[in-house]
Amino acid sequence: MTPPAGTIGCRDAVAALLTGQAADPGLHRRATAHARVCPRCAALIDDPTAGEAILQGLAPHRLGPSNLLRGALAVISIFQLIIALPWLLGYEPYSILGEATKSHLTRDGALGLIVGAAGVLVVVRPRYALAGLLLTVVAASANALTGLIDHRDHEVAASFEFIHVLVLTMIVLLALCVGRHRYPRPGTPLRPEPLRPV
Repeated sequence: MTPPAGTIGCRDAVAALLTGQAADPGLHRRATAHARVCPRCAALIDDPTAGEAILQGLAPHRLGPSNLLRGALAVISIFQLIIALPWLLGYEPYSILGEATKSHLTRDGALGLIVGAAGVLVVVRPRYALAGLLLTVVAASANALTGLIDHRDHEVAASFEFIHVLVLTMIVLLALCVGRHRYPRPGTPLRPEPLRPV
């Protein structure tokens, strides 16, 4: 597939330069123009045999979470945000799980907003799955600790805390997202991914 006129990525440029001008002269011109400005591909102009080394140096295709997994995470994250927004203001419009004080609701709302936003971020950018998982685990741990204290002080009904099953479900989904993403091996130099045409 030929990229739009004037734009080409490293992988396409190297492939076009390796196949030569006869295959597609327009693509070859764009590839040459790319190699003149790209530090990674510039070696190919001086040394035509450098193409294989450049291709091997490009980041391998990353395996990401499936669309089903991302969809499930999106639904739960958005549901978490919908629940957390009123709580942030100390308001409990649902009243189906028991009573809680405004201070408990506000804290749950703030932590719920963080967790929901982390889930949405991972849906949009799966490469942040590990950061989202760690953030969610820390927020869930803080929520569990403060929930136990509030329960001891009779500021929240035990039944109210069942809503946090959503966060536990998000932790499982985020862990699955982390497991489906390839990270560089230790000792591998980190390379920025090539810019993609917009």
